[in-house]
Amino acid sequence: MQESLRKAAVTDGFLSPAFRRKIWPRLLRVEVDDSWTSSSLVKRDHREKKQVELDVVRSMLYTDMRKRTREHRLAELSTVIDTILATNPDLHYYQGFNDVCSVAILASRRMLMVTLKRLAKYHFREAMNKSIKLDQRRVRLVLTMMCRRDRKLYECLSECEVDPIFALSWILTWFAHDLKSLDKIERLYDFFLASHPLMSL
Repeated sequence: MQESLRKAAVTDGFLSPAFRRKIWPRLLRVEVDDSWTSSSLVKRDHREKKQVELDVVRSMLYTDMRKRTREHRLAELSTVIDTILATNPDLHYYQGFNDVCSVAILASRRMLMVTLKRLAKYHFREAMNKSIKLDQRRVRLVLTMMCRRDRKLYECLSECEVDPIFALSWILTWFAHDLKSLDKIERLYDFFLASHPLMSL
């Protein structure tokens, strides 16, 4: 079953939020929980609360989302991020995690908290360390891979001394920060959730 789901995620994707709500947690191998409806899901203080508030306002700017829907979801998003960080002090917020949570909150609310915790501690664990330098080093692999795939482009970027930092948001948010279509973002998440954590490179 697991292998069949992975193949479907890579080839065609899951096409609808209804499928994603059921399948994304399975791909992450997480157990059912009731944290979305639990009274524990409340706004809590944590060391990065101010930055979270600033980033949430700039979240969910999808071209295919209604204004009222966005306003309602932003309130939920803020509470979800606060709860995750307050209950997992080993995790450190980074700018971009709000984009990851935005996608998850729209597609997988039934098992949202456990799904996001799994993402934070597995797929985005380096970014949620105290220092983001690990991901800054990893992003330099983009040029190494580019050298193998497109030597001419690599040489052009090297000659112009282009820093690969341009790709950092791709890795930290799985392109959710850069794309405006939620449909396209969710399709990419189907693929990345079924793949190795470095696949976004």
